[in-house]
Amino acid sequence: MNHGRPQPLQYVVNAAFLATVYSDYLDTADTPGWYCGPNFYSTDVLREFAKTQVLIVFLTLIASYVGTNL
Repeated sequence: MNHGRPQPLQYVVNAAFLATVYSDYLDTADTPGWYCGPNFYSTDVLREFAKTQVLIVFLTLIASYVGTNL
């Protein structure tokens, strides 16, 4: 437990989850993406962002495991 103190991976996991849920929502609504200022971001970009966040979690956990088991 974190006892009220956020841990760094909580932010990464939260970002991945929200990006995936929002991307699924946009697909369900037949919306190809969204504008942020003058830039258009497709749902594919959002999914790729979510994948990179999950990769960060896996690599961090592997590095932690290897570091404690040397």
